[in-house]
Amino acid sequence: MTVTELRKEMMITKKTDKERSKVLGFLLDKSQKIAKEDKNREPIDSDIETAAKALMKQAEQSKVLLMDVDYEMEVLKEFMPKQLSYEDTEKIIKDILTYTEKNQGKIFGEIKKKYSDLKIDMKVASEIVKNLISWIKKSGLI
Repeated sequence: MTVTELRKEMMITKKTDKERSKVLGFLLDKSQKIAKEDKNREPIDSDIETAAKALMKQAEQSKVLLMDVDYEMEVLKEFMPKQLSYEDTEKIIKDILTYTEKNQGKIFGEIKKKYSDLKIDMKVASEIVKNLISWIKKSGLI
């Protein structure tokens, strides 16, 4: 979604869905702040993704504090980049394990070096790496 489309949707939903309009306003404000901090420029489409990620993280932290933010998170997910599936992430990590040392630092270094263009959820990747290394150690393969 472009910045212009985001503004337009925010205005349209002001009358029909005030809660959504409020979340879209947060998203627009955050993307403008990101652009301003980066060379004082106008916001671009990628700023929306960056803002959605930041606001999603903030909403998740708020949820931990027992605040009800489910709807806000639902709206923000629409603007988040699509993450690789668990299965695709696992395939990448298994591939990396065939040619690198079996430690987290080396594996994550390879992920960042070779797969930085993919949208890998690093929480999921961390879980997979820990499970695979644990399994390898239990199997006596390292």
